[in-house]
Amino acid sequence: MLRSSLATVCFSFALINNTAHAENWPEFRGPSGQGTSQLKDMPVSWSTTENVAWKQELPGTGWSSPILHNNRIYLTTAVVGSDSDDEGENEQHTLKVLCLDYADGSTIWETAVFTPDAEASPNIHNKNSHASPTPLIVDDRLYAHFGHQGIACLDLAGNIIWRNNEFAYPPVHGNGGSPVVTDNAVIFTCDGAEDPFVIALRRSDGYELWRAPRPVDATKKFSFCTPLLITVAGREQVICPGSDIVSALDATTGEEIWHVKYDGYSVVPRPVYHDGLLFICTGFGKPNLLAIRPDGQGDVTDTHVAWTVSKGAPNTPSPVVVGDELFMVSDRGVASCVDAHSGEPIWQERLGGGFSASPVAADGKVYFQNEAGEGTVIEASREFNVLSKNDLAEQSLASYALAPGAILIRTEKHLYRIELNGPAGSHLVAPNTHHQIAVDFGMLRTNIANRSNTLILACVALCTVALGTKTFAQSTPEIAADHQDPTATINHFITSHWNEADVTPAASADDATFVRRLYLDLAGRIPTVEERDRFLASPQPDKRAQLVDDLLASEDYAVHMAEIFDTLLMGRGSPNDYRQRKANGWVDYLQRVFRENRPWNDVAREILLARPTGEVDQGSVWFLYERNNQHQAIAEAIGPAFFGTRIECAQCHDHPLCAEIEQEHYWGLVAFYRRGTNVKTDNGPRIAESAIGGFEEYANIYGESHPNVLSMLDSEPVAEPRPAPDEKQEDSDDLYRAAAVEGDPRVPIFSRREKFVEEILTDQPRVPSAFVNRIWAMLLGRGIIHPFDEMDSMHDASHPELLDWLAEDFTTNGFDIKRLVRAIALSEAYALESLRPEGIDDPAHFAWALQKPLTAEQYARSLQLVLHGHMNESADIINPLREQFAEVLPEETNTPVKNALFLSNTPAFDQFIRTSHSADHLVPRLMELDTHDARVDTLFQTSLGRAPSEEEQAAAVAFLQGNQAPMSAKPHKPSRNDCGSPEHTLHRRLFLQGTMAAGTASVASFNGLFSIPAFAQQAQQNAKRCILLWLCGAPSQFETWDPKPGTSTGGPFGAIDTTIPGIQISELMPKCATIIDKLAVIRSMKTKPSEHFQAIDMLTRGEGPRPPFTRPLLGSVVAQQLGQLDSPVPQFVLLDPCPEGNEFKSFKAGNWAGWLGAEYGPVRAGGEYTIPDLVRPEALTEVDHADREALRRFFSRKFENDQRSQAAASYNAAFERVNGLMSSAPLFDMNQLPEADRQRYGPGAFAQHALQARHLIENGSTFVMVANGMPWDNHVYNHEMHQMLVPELDQVLFHLVNDLEERGMLEDTLVIAMGEFGRTPWLNGARGRDHYPNAWSMAMAGCGIQPGAVHGATDELGNEVIEGEIDNRRLFATFFSALGIDPHEEYDLPGLPTFQRVEGDAEPLQETLFASCMDGVYRVNVDSGEYELLDKHESYASSAALLPESNTLITAGYDGALQWFDLEKNERIRRVPLHGFWSWEMALSPDKQLVASVTGQYLAGGYRYEPQAEREPSVQVLSATSGEILHSFPHVPSVQAVAFSPDSRYVAAGNLMGEVRVWDLTTGEMAANWTTPDFTSWGIIKSHCYLGGIFALRFTPDGSALLLAGMGPMRDPMAGNGRQLWEKFAWQESPPRKIDETHKDESGEGLMEALAVHPAGDRFVMGGRLRGGSWNVALFSTEDGRLLDSLKTECRVTGAHFTADGQRLILTGTQGQGVTHGSEVRVKLLSFNIRYGTANDGKDAWPLRHELVYDVIRSQQPDFCGLQEALRFQIDAIRKNLPEYEEFGVGRDDGKTKGEYSAILYRKDRWQLDTGETLWYSDTPTEPASADWGNSIPRIVTWARFTEKDSGAEIYVFNTHFDHISQPSRLKSAEFLSNLIAVKAGTAPVVVMGDFNAGEDNPAIVRLKNEDAPSGPKLLDSFRVVHPDAEEFGTFNGFRGRTDGAKIDFVFVDPPTTVEAAEIIRTNEDGRYPSDHFPVSAEVVLPSK
Repeated sequence: MLRSSLATVCFSFALINNTAHAENWPEFRGPSGQGTSQLKDMPVSWSTTENVAWKQELPGTGWSSPILHNNRIYLTTAVVGSDSDDEGENEQHTLKVLCLDYADGSTIWETAVFTPDAEASPNIHNKNSHASPTPLIVDDRLYAHFGHQGIACLDLAGNIIWRNNEFAYPPVHGNGGSPVVTDNAVIFTCDGAEDPFVIALRRSDGYELWRAPRPVDATKKFSFCTPLLITVAGREQVICPGSDIVSALDATTGEEIWHVKYDGYSVVPRPVYHDGLLFICTGFGKPNLLAIRPDGQGDVTDTHVAWTVSKGAPNTPSPVVVGDELFMVSDRGVASCVDAHSGEPIWQERLGGGFSASPVAADGKVYFQNEAGEGTVIEASREFNVLSKNDLAEQSLASYALAPGAILIRTEKHLYRIELNGPAGSHLVAPNTHHQIAVDFGMLRTNIANRSNTLILACVALCTVALGTKTFAQSTPEIAADHQDPTATINHFITSHWNEADVTPAASADDATFVRRLYLDLAGRIPTVEERDRFLASPQPDKRAQLVDDLLASEDYAVHMAEIFDTLLMGRGSPNDYRQRKANGWVDYLQRVFRENRPWNDVAREILLARPTGEVDQGSVWFLYERNNQHQAIAEAIGPAFFGTRIECAQCHDHPLCAEIEQEHYWGLVAFYRRGTNVKTDNGPRIAESAIGGFEEYANIYGESHPNVLSMLDSEPVAEPRPAPDEKQEDSDDLYRAAAVEGDPRVPIFSRREKFVEEILTDQPRVPSAFVNRIWAMLLGRGIIHPFDEMDSMHDASHPELLDWLAEDFTTNGFDIKRLVRAIALSEAYALESLRPEGIDDPAHFAWALQKPLTAEQYARSLQLVLHGHMNESADIINPLREQFAEVLPEETNTPVKNALFLSNTPAFDQFIRTSHSADHLVPRLMELDTHDARVDTLFQTSLGRAPSEEEQAAAVAFLQGNQAPMSAKPHKPSRNDCGSPEHTLHRRLFLQGTMAAGTASVASFNGLFSIPAFAQQAQQNAKRCILLWLCGAPSQFETWDPKPGTSTGGPFGAIDTTIPGIQISELMPKCATIIDKLAVIRSMKTKPSEHFQAIDMLTRGEGPRPPFTRPLLGSVVAQQLGQLDSPVPQFVLLDPCPEGNEFKSFKAGNWAGWLGAEYGPVRAGGEYTIPDLVRPEALTEVDHADREALRRFFSRKFENDQRSQAAASYNAAFERVNGLMSSAPLFDMNQLPEADRQRYGPGAFAQHALQARHLIENGSTFVMVANGMPWDNHVYNHEMHQMLVPELDQVLFHLVNDLEERGMLEDTLVIAMGEFGRTPWLNGARGRDHYPNAWSMAMAGCGIQPGAVHGATDELGNEVIEGEIDNRRLFATFFSALGIDPHEEYDLPGLPTFQRVEGDAEPLQETLFASCMDGVYRVNVDSGEYELLDKHESYASSAALLPESNTLITAGYDGALQWFDLEKNERIRRVPLHGFWSWEMALSPDKQLVASVTGQYLAGGYRYEPQAEREPSVQVLSATSGEILHSFPHVPSVQAVAFSPDSRYVAAGNLMGEVRVWDLTTGEMAANWTTPDFTSWGIIKSHCYLGGIFALRFTPDGSALLLAGMGPMRDPMAGNGRQLWEKFAWQESPPRKIDETHKDESGEGLMEALAVHPAGDRFVMGGRLRGGSWNVALFSTEDGRLLDSLKTECRVTGAHFTADGQRLILTGTQGQGVTHGSEVRVKLLSFNIRYGTANDGKDAWPLRHELVYDVIRSQQPDFCGLQEALRFQIDAIRKNLPEYEEFGVGRDDGKTKGEYSAILYRKDRWQLDTGETLWYSDTPTEPASADWGNSIPRIVTWARFTEKDSGAEIYVFNTHFDHISQPSRLKSAEFLSNLIAVKAGTAPVVVMGDFNAGEDNPAIVRLKNEDAPSGPKLLDSFRVVHPDAEEFGTFNGFRGRTDGAKIDFVFVDPPTTVEAAEIIRTNEDGRYPSDHFPVSAEVVLPSK
């Protein structure tokens, strides 16, 4: 209590201090960076003697402004290295940081940061210095910047943490701009004489994070501006003015957000941001002040400059804003005040003198300082009022720093502290931490595929096997009343469970098995022969208990347990990690814990508090320290390690399946440790903790932000005062207390870590339960809750009472670890045999001893004991074993092939086995024995701890004798080295084979019987294959597939033509240019990750992880789906010439195949083109190897059969592949390939691996991935590196594709060439290109991929994708589809909702056509012909255009409207009623910014066309993004053709009279007008379908000519037999001149209605309807008009479109009219409240009843099913099990996926969804999660309009859930719903379903029925229509089947609909109901129309 009270008092005192004292001044222009302060009582007058608290002479020269932090002043200076005082000369300088005492100005410390060479200190401007940038302080770190000479980070004691001067640039006039700091980075401008850029360095170590070149080529490039950080729409922008441009960059990536261009250079003033406007000065030249709205994108020069002021604008001083006024002073001393909102001038007055320093404002005053040292103070007012002039009589160019009641002024030689009533007062400056919020991207947990196996070698594999015959007593022992015997209690609970489950356990293990098992579990090794014999010989009845006690007291126990917990708590590490853990006391600490049996709760406290107080806990700090300030990683480690619960799934949202794990808990645990920082002290490594900061907000996946609070799982949050969002916390000494140990970091009085330990960890029931569960898993092979680190609501305990009792007993007995271990080790369950009883499969019964995989350390020690009789902890074998067998206590025991190869063939292991020269080795000892029988017996006793069986004895003796063993595959053939001596036989056949300890298990080997060529031939006939050329490091698209020659970004290389006209690629790829027609190139890749590992992970797996599972690699999926595991040829091969040289080294071995299992991981070949350990050791002959494998196979098979063991089966399956893989070794021998092939591909490793990939594919491999180190990561000398690399890629891809085609394999082999992202359009300072995921390219070929396709496009500079954007999901959907793998196949992993192989409904890359048709707008898959209806117009749809950037479709229709349809949301987002008559045609401008539509009614009748007077503008031009009408142009109706010029400047329209008008959209004026008499228009009769005129027009690609299409003169005006006509006009001539037309001998008769110009521009197509002749579609030369090709279709062609690559022409048209169906439409309906799946319903919980729900829907087969209380994962499960249904609806809590859905399921084979929405019952019904009217929670209604596909019948379906508490809400909801039905449905049939939480007589239901109302919709209760007198009608049953309640679930229909059947469905299964509501069904017939 005393400590708590003191802490409260101290904290309160700190708050008082924070109120009394003001802010620090931590950077240039103060806390805001904008020159303003909230300080009061500031000095107004001063002089060299008046109000001077002190004056301090400064060394050297500098114009950096002083900064103030915690009573210390910091500034920089340049001290000349000679006697010269002329700093303008080229003298050597020492660049220093000074720290002065605020109280008296005395120097506390000074640190020399840089001493650049004289050449690095060039001449500077006479008003500059070498120390002009102002330093800044953030988080107790000082960043001192010296421009081009470098930047350094220091702690506040003056120690240099890091320095960086590697960003050198050529300065002009020296340095100037200061840096800014974000959470992660320090950012500054580098605007020198050439190649200016902005750079971001990582705050922690100075590493370059990003570099953003200036995007303009200014004449004078140099500038000196300090950036400003602002946040707009949640995105942090870095505002960086420079010469000719100000850019806003993304603070995280450096990506440009927007820019404004101007004329100006040498920009110095820092930006100011106020009230949504950004104020920018344009520098020298003609200075202007711009006010900019910072919410734009791209070039906003013309759109976002609110106002400009020229008069009085400064070149150098920054402006300052106070209230609504902006104050500034020009360099010549003219001060101005302007209105900050409008720029209107208020006053302008001359101050006098020249000015460089920036003004500051405080206390209602503005302070100016001129260069002569005179300060002017004015009122911050709209009236000019000078308060004082104050002269220090010394030059001053630095800006002021403000302190409480004081001003710090730097002059040429001095620093002044100006203060009222000086000398110095005692003001205390309260601490402030700027930019506290940091974002740590913690490592998400991945599920590493299980590796090590209990059966690694035959001897160790059998360590857990015993063949005892002792039976188990089935009686249930009594528990002692006082529970003092924990073993008896364990036995009680276990045997009770067996009896209840009717389980007969395995027999008890004999003593030989028990002693071996116990030594492995407690001592980490097998027993020696002597130890075993001594135990077996003991007659003591309690010898097992005595052995347990002896081992618990041994040093082996302490060492072994420390190793186990080191891995569990820290994970496996590198050899260096292990050295560090030992050197820093962690290993000793853990050993002491288990040696001294320290209480686990104390241990947990010590580790998590990390404040050691003495020798006993010295190393405890390493748990946190090794994680190196990665606070999310710390939190994710603490969860499972100490609470037994993984929390990482709650990082982005509440756990989807475990409601108790919330996102708040994840970020709360992070917050507890956020303030910690690694420090090194004289006492060793420590974790310092700050008293402030760490108040952050986290966002969920729905974009909602929440403050982090100190919370964790079941505990109450820890209270902590939280500052206001804009409040800056201040650090001070009184927030801390001294550490308990001298020299350790000080401790916050309010320590979050202490609070966590005291209030969360202490008495937390999860802590003992987690430890008990982990020890149980260690000893019995799995936890009572399994997996042991997932103790959550999704994983039930197999024996919950036992777990609770053990946890309580553990706690009651002081967290006594040895007592717990002893109790479990002596239990009857632990002592069972490992033979699984027949008929029992569930290991959770603990009815047999589970086979546990050995750890690397157990394995190493046991082998050493077998071989040498003693252990060597430093043996060379330990690190390879740790790498191979990394896991301890894995969930499953799977054995990767690499483990099997390692144990079979690795030289290191073989050498370890061979060390028989030592006298104590087993082989010499066996040699001393006389007979093979004795040797075999001793061998078994030594390694397996038992005697061999007769069968084993016979097999082993035969093996030693060199005879054919009974199980051998072939007779023994003596080798030339086989002398037949006993010693040779032992060496060759015994321990070269691992004494059977190295015997590697397999069940049935191929033994050379499987011919690889034969297998390859079969494989080629049966499967598709894939070769992935992984260009690691990421090549540049500019130097490969998407060149931009002649542009600023294109680089020095040209572009060359390819075999496809109009398509060019880089000149570095001449060979690929000749096969481009065989390739498909994507130029529009856009992905997100920009760092190698994250990008490689995503682009090789297709998606991020699904924690806790790891997504399998593309190769693993292909191997699993298409490969054959029994193949001797590896199905997934990774060819990597330098595996340690690229990012693949970061992949953990078991992570390759993810959840598919290790058997689908790759076999990896390195630089020598071979698979590691694929070839047997040289010392082992082939015969020896075959004999050894035969013996191993015998024992392995016997073990698996005897034990009925899944673990053994997995083990054997891995080893089964070894011989097959070894037989495929020739495939990896490059010398066996033809030399001509090797020369063709090239000499490099990448080329040779590509050839090897082809060879592997030819011989049966399914997937081969070729990596090539990291050569493409060209941050330096990009062009030179690509000049070397690209030709090799060109050569490789050329030969690989051609070879596959020649072999007939290309059509079944997918070839992919790609990297992880692209390269930047710009070059960095090192002439390199950096990472760029925004727009990049890749290529592929074969396997059905469209050859010659070039998909997508980037803009002219390659900055952005402008057409056909492809992300990782669409790319992988394309890969899988090409390979015949369903991309949407669902995964159903335990603990996760069902999801698809490729998420997000991504579709394969394919050409998509959007077609406007009579009945709506369709999306058509050009490749498959599949189509779907997207939207409808009120009449026919006439046109469609796509906005690819926003994925929006614009359509026009005969209803005169334009509609915008969001293709991602699948909903219409805008409708603009544009015309009073039809929209004949709509066109989209090439820049995608404008859309034009034409209209006009014609008059029918007569033989001449009679135009109708124009009733409205015939041509309308709108904004394509907003729908705003921009231009309205007149034309003579009917206008039926419209087009934009290629530059989007002009729009042209043609009418039925042959008149063409062209308008200039920049002026709105008509640019051209003419009429051609050659197109015929004629009258029509009602039965006539022909019409003439201009029906289509298009500009030629250069914009110089217009093509017109229609029909020429007719012989018969009634026949429509005019000739097929196009005409070409030079429209810009005056008058426009006809250039060409359809050549008469090349045309037939008919109306031409469609035109399209080929992307290459050299040809165009015309199409229409055929009256007579040979064609109605023809291709013509643009140049000379020649007919190039033609075809005759069977339909009228109304539209033509070339695909983007120009390879395909798509025609649209019609073959006739639609068909009306008149049959009756019967509809089956079901309303079903399925009850929340997260509800705690015990035996009625969702996992126990979901099948019943599926059965109800399956049995009813409704057309529409309205679901209530349905959560996202429940809907996913229903759809997975009922795939015939689609759904419509959203979650009520966010309008997306969160919370309850009122979803509508519908039969997708019968019904087409037209439109619909979800609305909220509130005053704002379209606002997600809105809840008014008394709703207890948000309530919703979902409605949709459906059309039956066969009949076209429409129906409106409404599904809802009313509030369960508020009757006023129900009444208002009913009113709202009734009105909604009236508005939406009109007279169409209506169905209303739902849970209304109201009975039949409730006024809300009465309102819906609306029986007596004269108008409005009336609804019928379908149940009462059929059962008017039913008395049992209750629909809420509470899972109990009751029928006497109210009927609150309804299916309503409108009266015209006929109800034929209705039912309340009360089905159940043995008294269990599918939900707590009965479903309600109805069958109705819709009214005919």
